[in-house]
Amino acid sequence: MSASAEELWSWERVYWHTHCSNCLANCPSHLYVKGNDAIFQEPSGDLPEIEGVPDMNPLGCNKGAVWHTQITGGDRVLYPMKRVGERGSGQWERISWDEALNAVADAIIDAHEEEGAHSVMIDEGNECGTVTMAGRSRLTSAINAVALDGTGSVSDVHQGHCLTFGNATGGSGADDTFHSDVILVWNANPAYTRIPYYHYLAEARYRGATVVMIAPDYNPSTMHCDFHVPVTPGTDAALGLAMCKVIIDEDLGDWNFAKSQTDLALLVKADGKFLRNSDLDPSGRTDRFYVIEDGQIAPANAGKLDDPSAESAVELDASVEVELADGSSTEVRTVFSILKERLEDYTLERAAEVCGVHQSIIEKLARLVASGSTRLYNGLGSCKHYHGDLMERAMNLVLGLTGNWGKPGAGLDTYTIGLIDGEILGMLKGQAGGSAEMAFQGLNAMLDAMKAADPEMSDSQAAGTMMRRSATFGTTTPAAFFLYYHCGFDEIWDREGWGDNPRPMSEYINEAMTRGWWGGLAKPGPETEPKVLIQQGTNTLRRTRGGQREMLETVWKKLDMIVLIDFRMNTAGMFGDIILPAAVEGERIELHAPNSHAFERTFSDRALEPLGEARSDWQIFHDITEAISRRAAERGIESFSDSRGGQIKYAEIFPSFTANGAVTNEEDALAELIADSHAGGNIDPDLSMERLREIGWFQPLRLPRAIAAATGGQYEPGKPFVAYRDQVEKGTPFATLTGRAQFYIDHAWFLEAGEELPVHKAPPRAGGDHPFVITGGHPRWSIHAINTTNRIILETTRGYPTVLLAPVDATAKGVEENDWVRIFNDLGSLSVRTKISPSVSPGQVVLYASWEQYLYPEWKDATAIEPGLVKWLHFAGGYGHLGYASLQWQPTQSDRLFRVDFERIDPLGADERATGAK
Repeated sequence: MSASAEELWSWERVYWHTHCSNCLANCPSHLYVKGNDAIFQEPSGDLPEIEGVPDMNPLGCNKGAVWHTQITGGDRVLYPMKRVGERGSGQWERISWDEALNAVADAIIDAHEEEGAHSVMIDEGNECGTVTMAGRSRLTSAINAVALDGTGSVSDVHQGHCLTFGNATGGSGADDTFHSDVILVWNANPAYTRIPYYHYLAEARYRGATVVMIAPDYNPSTMHCDFHVPVTPGTDAALGLAMCKVIIDEDLGDWNFAKSQTDLALLVKADGKFLRNSDLDPSGRTDRFYVIEDGQIAPANAGKLDDPSAESAVELDASVEVELADGSSTEVRTVFSILKERLEDYTLERAAEVCGVHQSIIEKLARLVASGSTRLYNGLGSCKHYHGDLMERAMNLVLGLTGNWGKPGAGLDTYTIGLIDGEILGMLKGQAGGSAEMAFQGLNAMLDAMKAADPEMSDSQAAGTMMRRSATFGTTTPAAFFLYYHCGFDEIWDREGWGDNPRPMSEYINEAMTRGWWGGLAKPGPETEPKVLIQQGTNTLRRTRGGQREMLETVWKKLDMIVLIDFRMNTAGMFGDIILPAAVEGERIELHAPNSHAFERTFSDRALEPLGEARSDWQIFHDITEAISRRAAERGIESFSDSRGGQIKYAEIFPSFTANGAVTNEEDALAELIADSHAGGNIDPDLSMERLREIGWFQPLRLPRAIAAATGGQYEPGKPFVAYRDQVEKGTPFATLTGRAQFYIDHAWFLEAGEELPVHKAPPRAGGDHPFVITGGHPRWSIHAINTTNRIILETTRGYPTVLLAPVDATAKGVEENDWVRIFNDLGSLSVRTKISPSVSPGQVVLYASWEQYLYPEWKDATAIEPGLVKWLHFAGGYGHLGYASLQWQPTQSDRLFRVDFERIDPLGADERATGAK
């Protein structure tokens, strides 16, 4: 007799629960448990109200609602396994934890002996939280391994925002969207990718906001907007610059704001370089600049920005003759006057022809933005474009001309990182334990010393400088150097006609390295052969653009050991050597990582005993360090050389990880983080593990000093967060070379490229001479690939990957609904079924990302055809704010608008579809 509904929906215990950080949302949930089974979960719905603003509740999505079902999913890994056939053959044998850990430890020790510490690599995945990240960081630091930047590896870095504002973390809170008068949804599809926070768009519309979708296709979010601007793929910068021309021509700008907040009033010499103090005084500084007041040059205030609400004597559109220190004379012009001249290329007529948007719509958009508080709802799609930096710079220029940041409802909807002090301290301490108070004193002393050396330096500039300097001594590095030196992308990036670089890519990279712009960060370097790759909560072959195609033929053949730490089998694991089974949320203790759009931090308790022999990620890192220390002693090896010329004793690795036994499990690790945050003072002093189990989530009392400096504002509980408020209200300089929002970059490479100012450039024809361009993004049904094999989620889709085609293109190729097609270019091909949709623009092929590769025939997904280009300018350095830090400036791959073609193929049988890569 079947169970009744009441019996099915009964439970014994309730625990706080959350999910991985890949989705960039912190959603507190309740997990309902009977015995050792997760029955169901639901949003807690208890986030606080803010007066006058809709609350965050319920915070959840379709993936989160069934997250617990992955505990018993068909791809769940329950026991340590060792490959016994060829990589990719699917032949495994179950082994014990001791056997697995010994094998991993021995491979790491062997790599140290043969190639050095940097031959061991840890690929940073985002399928985890703060506790896991802390364990991973401690292991990486303990063995001096190379950690590939997890954000950069998936190309989620806003290069244009880095160039303009000096950092990419200047987003306001999701709830501040409610205050917007105009919302530009640009390179985003929030109905798919920001489901927990999407309701603020609808609520802003109820309040009276105008919501505009700017996208080549009529994507699923468009129906919830007021109107759609169908821009030709890759021409977003042309649209933005045409809007800027309308704003200037019709005198719609907030000119005092532009003078005070941006570099548009700064002076530029005839050679294209800023007029600097060193040009007028041989002993002068190279980071001090000039404006024109009353017809005369005057120093721009470096220590404080002018009040944007006050009338300014600074001239915006002017030029003057000046005598330089060498006795020569030159004309200097404001950046604004140069911009006006350049914008003549973006008349309404020309722009409409380029971007496919009617002149009247461009005018309407410009006037709309200038009419009130405008929010740029900028998704991570722009990061994936080869010229995405130009798109973002043009978007930012629209905001800068109209006074749209630093006030409620304006600015960017992008990264907002609500770290707590213990997380900052963890980066400083490197290892568990230690004196929190001394570490905080050291951090503040470092910032204060930089400001004492330069009294006009702002906290934002000091924090940016500190993060860039410390990155060179850390373990995390941009993945681009690994891809270039070891993964076969050197040939792809140098293919003639595929990129826009004026000189060969190799010349730029060699110049960057020779000049020391990436000193200490190009690791493993060309002289070090990678030997061990540990993938934790990620899939290197899928998330690397072109990864499976290039890496299996190059670096995979060099690696002696490939380790997967995950709760599920993914494609990279199928090509691995050792599988270490990780616990799922609900089977381990975790604190959700700090993510975008909000500041609540959610707790996930251990509600269930891990199935099989699964262990928490933190415990696995703990056990690996123990095995390394033990196996080195058993083999009689005392120490190894680190990358800085010192020696690390193997016997000290495990004790340092556990703080000499004080931190032995994930609960200890989280308790330590809470204690460190108490020392810093940015969480409730009554918060403890016991209290956290009662309340399930918390919000910081304030942001750490360095984070508040980067975001340009301090978080206040009970109020929507507004980024760059300090710049507008207090005159705090931005973390850029000029201290202003910088639209003019006079780096030699940018001048050579003609990109010192934002400009439109068509996407290069990467992939070959083919008629269609690829776009994509994340689907509604998964966060990266983690949910694509979930049975319940699959039942809400067709159960397999699809490609969206425009009806006119499908008809021309003789393709019908659900046909099999081969998508191909000069690099390779993949086979997939079709969806014919009038929402797709002619010439556009929409292939949503995230499907697990082994769900495609021959395991070939988009990585089979992606060029994976990196824009050469993103290797630039040695210039003010252009330097690496986590989430900040770094070279990343593009995966949008490369060239493809497609053709109908005969239906594939089950055997053909199941064929794996051999």
